[in-house]
Amino acid sequence: MIDPRQIVFIVSGDAGVRSDLRELLAAQGLRTAEFETAASYVASSEPQAPACLIVDVTQPDAAEAMVRAVCVALDIDNNTRELRARYARLTPREREVLSLVVSGLLNKQVASELGISEVTVEIHRGRVMQKMGASSFAELVRMTEALRNPLEAQPRRKQIRTIQLY
Repeated sequence: MIDPRQIVFIVSGDAGVRSDLRELLAAQGLRTAEFETAASYVASSEPQAPACLIVDVTQPDAAEAMVRAVCVALDIDNNTRELRARYARLTPREREVLSLVVSGLLNKQVASELGISEVTVEIHRGRVMQKMGASSFAELVRMTEALRNPLEAQPRRKQIRTIQLY
C-alpha cells in the first residue's frame, strides 16, 4: 500500500528521463521531487517520510520493474524509520541492556556488567521486547542489526539504499 507521505527523489541530467519517471510514478500514486544534479539533491533537506532515490536511470522496457523496485525501497525505508522510532522510545538503561543481550551476554552477565540485579535485567529486557515489538529474541536481534547505525551513535545523515535493476 502506498503511503501518501512517501517520496521518490529522481536525479538525472536528462529532463526527459526525469519527466518520464515522474509520470510513471505519479500514475502509481507516488510523489516525486526531481534534481538535475547529485549536488542539488545532496544540498536538499532530508525527507521526514519514507523515501527512495533514483539516480541516472535508463529505462528500456523496465517500467514494471522500476515501480516494483521503488516500492521495495520505500518499504525498506519505512520499516527502518519505524524501527528507529521504536528504538528512540527506549530509555538509556534499556538501550544498554539491549546492546548487551544482543551481543550474546546472559542476563546474569548483563547484571554484573551494569551493576544491577538479574531480576532488573529481566524487567528491562521485557520492556525492550515490548517497546520494540519483537515477538522473539531472534526477531529482536534482527531488528538490532537493522538499526546498527543508531546503536553506534553516529551522527544522522542521508541514508542511501541502492537496488540494481538488470
